[in-house]
Amino acid sequence: MSERRVAPRVSLDLEASYQVIEEVAPPQVAFSQDVSLGGMRLHHSKPLERGKKISLIFSLPTAGQVILHGVVVWCQEAVNDRGGYQAGVRWVEVSPISQARLNAYLTQRTEPITRIGATSITQTSISRWKTAKPWLLGLGLMTVGAMIFSLRRQVLILLRFLR
Repeated sequence: MSERRVAPRVSLDLEASYQVIEEVAPPQVAFSQDVSLGGMRLHHSKPLERGKKISLIFSLPTAGQVILHGVVVWCQEAVNDRGGYQAGVRWVEVSPISQARLNAYLTQRTEPITRIGATSITQTSISRWKTAKPWLLGLGLMTVGAMIFSLRRQVLILLRFLR
């Protein structure tokens, strides 16, 4: 499988609540394993069907509650001590507030990468910076994209109201 990520992952072990959008079932508990601006890897007890849209709610340690909507891009049995399943979720709908909280959290966790002007740069930081450049560009583009998507959505709602 080829690598298609545009943003680096940040390890994150938090409890999350998810619900398959088209199903009438109570929210399920899952645990995040890593998160990025593009999606999240989850550990959960039941298999998730590829292509299903899910709603996720979790609280970031320093940024607050985040509500995101994504689509399951892969699911497989977990090969770790926990058992269960792992799934990759790609974000498809992110509110501006959740986007800002996610950006703030990821920026805090990757601060050494983005501080190139600092005097105490190590060789590891430099190599990490070289691999993070596409992510930094993606951060700005995804933020602008989320704002444009939100604005477009608000305009469409307003136009429907005016008709």
